[in-house]
Amino acid sequence: MQFYTLNQIINDLTKICSNHAQISQFEFGETFDISASEQQLYPLVWANVLTSTIGEKTLFVNMEILVMDIQKADQSNERDTLSDTLSISQDIYAALTNPTYMDYFYVQPNIVLEPLREAYQDVVNGWKMTLIFELAQTRDRCQIPQ
Repeated sequence: MQFYTLNQIINDLTKICSNHAQISQFEFGETFDISASEQQLYPLVWANVLTSTIGEKTLFVNMEILVMDIQKADQSNERDTLSDTLSISQDIYAALTNPTYMDYFYVQPNIVLEPLREAYQDVVNGWKMTLIFELAQTRDRCQIPQ
């Protein structure tokens, strides 16, 4: 594996979401920022970095990915929003586990998808998945910028 950074993962997610016909917007940040300062476009994919781990030769970056869509006030689209956002979640996972990225990172399999119902300020439905990215790293102090 080649060395890869958090910024590069976020850039990859941005490209994946931009190229997906159903996704209107991709954002990165803490989840309390969802709808805090601007009107979001839905369906929305939101990524947030979580506690991560440095291993002997690997950096494990844990990232929470939320895929959300607006729920109507009468809740008539609940099933549709959950179904559509589940499909989008699967597409994102499929894109990230594509051999295209094998030289850069590995996404651990068997992820858990947690449903979101009437969540956040905009009252959205969707799914939250936590992905664990494995990135190669060296523990060589000669690599440290001087």
